[in-house]
Amino acid sequence: MIHVLLDTTTYTSDRKRQKGPFRALERLCKGDKVQLHIPYFVKNEYISQQFIDVRSHLAKIRDFAEDIRAITSEDGLHGFASEVKDKAIEMRDGAIDALTKEFEEWMDELGGEEHAVKPGHGEKVAEAYFKELSPFRAVKNRNDFPDAFIWQTILDLAAEHKPLHVVATDKGMYKPAFKIETIKAYKTLEEFIATDECQKALVDLAEETVTENVERAGKLLAEEENELKRMVTKDIINAIHGKTVRSRRIADDNNEGIIQGVYDPHEINFEYGSVEYYGDTDIGVRFEALVECEINYAIFISDYYSLSDEESARISISDLNDHYYDAEETFTVQVTGTLSLTLNEDDLEDEDMEEDALTDAIKHAHHSLEVDEIEIPEEG
Repeated sequence: MIHVLLDTTTYTSDRKRQKGPFRALERLCKGDKVQLHIPYFVKNEYISQQFIDVRSHLAKIRDFAEDIRAITSEDGLHGFASEVKDKAIEMRDGAIDALTKEFEEWMDELGGEEHAVKPGHGEKVAEAYFKELSPFRAVKNRNDFPDAFIWQTILDLAAEHKPLHVVATDKGMYKPAFKIETIKAYKTLEEFIATDECQKALVDLAEETVTENVERAGKLLAEEENELKRMVTKDIINAIHGKTVRSRRIADDNNEGIIQGVYDPHEINFEYGSVEYYGDTDIGVRFEALVECEINYAIFISDYYSLSDEESARISISDLNDHYYDAEETFTVQVTGTLSLTLNEDDLEDEDMEEDALTDAIKHAHHSLEVDEIEIPEEG
């Protein structure tokens, strides 16, 4: 049995838990290959973050409905807005219970084990708080209290299960976990799923013929590079549009802007040597693409006029307020992530499947992009 614990940021990185790595984790847990451990603070931090965001969006829906009621007395619109407002208030009041129920049902389906705070944890956390022990990053740093209680659960489990696998996207949790001999630490769930232990367990769970054909398809991906590039080109607009990108080359006060326009990638490269198998008929291949993007940001007016003619010529501006211009500038953006493919299982049940049939399965696979990093390369 593989024992694993995920920190809160791992859950919030895929809130619906529907991307490839989480789907693989579900298969492993349901197949009794992995035991998922969930500390009290991880569970409740995740649920509370979900609740805060849901409540905020419901409040906006309520306000928009009230705006409609203020605009018109037309029976249909006024009645509709009243129903929406009442429903938003009702959903807000019951949101915390609904979100808790949904997560607990998911835990139960996976056989996840919740770990309460033990009586002795409080004293250990207090000592770490005053002495700047892990995971506190400074003396009396109150923001690290939740992590400190999670850390005590990790230490308990690491003494019982050797090794304990810990997925910690938060650096403050990853660094101390990495130093413990009985812990195997990972920065992402994808890294954990890619381990030999998980990959072997996933293969064992899958039906043999389908598994063999999926593995064969993975080896054929390089031969279908044009098709993979088409998939990336199709999906990349939705994957990065509206995302924030940071670079010293962006003349914003915080060196950040929003991607507003996305053109077709002019260079796409794949890492065929590290095709990942997520179980069932899901496979993933890492990619890197260069894309021309229109970046929107605010530039201080005096900063704009201090630019060289060559620099200012690249920027389109319009008035934003008395102090800033609304700016748009085209940059080459480097996008790194994973192209995930879900092949049709029915197409893979033939023991004597020809390569042409496998390549057809690749071409007709459902595909999606999971973007890990968006950056603007330095000039030169």
